Amino acid sequence: MCSSDLITLEVLIGGIGGSERRARNYTVLTLGWSIANMAGPMIAGYMIDGFGHPRTFLVLAAFTASPLLILAWYRNLLPEVGSERPAHTAARGNVMELWRNKSLRTVIICAGINGSAQDLFQFYMPVYGHSIGMSASAIGTILGTMYGAAFCVRALIPWMVKRMAELRILTGAVFLAAITYGLIPLFTHEIVIAILAFALGLGVGCATPMTLSLLYALSPAGRVAEAIGLQKTVRHGSYLVVPMIFGSVGALFGNVAVFLSNSALLAGSGMHMRK
Repeated sequence: MCSSDLITLEVLIGGIGGSERRARNYTVLTLGWSIANMAGPMIAGYMIDGFGHPRTFLVLAAFTASPLLILAWYRNLLPEVGSERPAHTAARGNVMELWRNKSLRTVIICAGINGSAQDLFQFYMPVYGHSIGMSASAIGTILGTMYGAAFCVRALIPWMVKRMAELRILTGAVFLAAITYGLIPLFTHEIVIAILAFALGLGVGCATPMTLSLLYALSPAGRVAEAIGLQKTVRHGSYLVVPMIFGSVGALFGNVAVFLSNSALLAGSGMHMRK
């Protein structure tokens, strides 16, 4: 799904049912992402081992085309959404005004770091797994385990937000991800790494719906889409920077340095949020 579609979807989801249902709505959305991200690596890993790469790409292409068929068949599937932040009352301004909002900027930076941590694991875990002799199916299972944990923790978020502030939950999730990242390169056994991947999934999985909910709540009236778009810009900037930086770190200093440096980055983000 392209970024513009995601922005539209996330703004739409945030406006359904009012503020009291926002965290729950984003939880349901990210639960769907968790199912897809959990099934995708596992299906791909076993398909590659059993049938080869060409047939695997055909199966994944079929998954990609299925939403088009669903929307074509059910034309009224998407709901009408009333907004509690009407656009005509918004004070328009430069996007840098959003960036100068300290609370909003902190959440955007945290979301970017958390997203890059998730993407780096998806990118670098196969490299690390291959270096210690793992099969494609084992690597796919470990990646799927992380997203399985994300699914589990996201199912508990509506219960969690009734007992703790969203920012406190987000800060704890970032620290959990930081600790887990630091432990992964210390082990080579597949089961141990899968357990650590599950713990990492609890951290990064919990952080995603929390950052979306906070972005919606902290954005000025009528500027939610701009704030989410700014967050996507930071996130996609990490797509360019993170593989080059951590790929170079891995080439120069080895696999351990990649995981430890990202652990330090997550820990720094968590400490900044605590302030």
